[in-house]
Amino acid sequence: MIYNHTGAVSSSVNGGMLKNKRILGRPIFPKKVMLVALLSAALCAPSAYAKRKKNHSCTIIVLNGGTIRPNIDSTALTSKQAGAYAGTAIVETTRNRFRLQVQSPLGFTNMPSGGSDNVVFASTFSGHGATNFSERPGENSKRLKRGHTRIEAHFLAKKTTGSFVAGHYSGVLTLRCE
Repeated sequence: MIYNHTGAVSSSVNGGMLKNKRILGRPIFPKKVMLVALLSAALCAPSAYAKRKKNHSCTIIVLNGGTIRPNIDSTALTSKQAGAYAGTAIVETTRNRFRLQVQSPLGFTNMPSGGSDNVVFASTFSGHGATNFSERPGENSKRLKRGHTRIEAHFLAKKTTGSFVAGHYSGVLTLRCE
């Protein structure tokens, strides 16, 4: 899932497709909405990633990539601020043994000069549907029940010192189903 923030008050929406546990991309709307998808193989349907284990599968369908906004003093960029929203996905499993986690980004994929200095990244996620669970840290995997579970994934980038400079920021959260 891609998260974007542009300037102090505006943002663009991005979504994505998971393939080989990574987000890949192509734009689908000219101005505000972008879907990330690179078609390198015909093994996955658009916007889906499937992991198979002995005739069982875990499929992730990204619905939207979410947005991030700064807090009042620009020391954090998060999808939990007013006007921002979490990335969402549907995860379908064919058995109860798959575990889902949301890996925090190692850095921004796009930022202004100096925008990545002294930044700590984190993610959280929750689920509703076949498996219901409240918000938890992204690295804390959750075993999913068989069926469809709607996932909300949140992005957080926090400055340890100073504040974020104005500009365009993008980051990627990776959903892993194993």
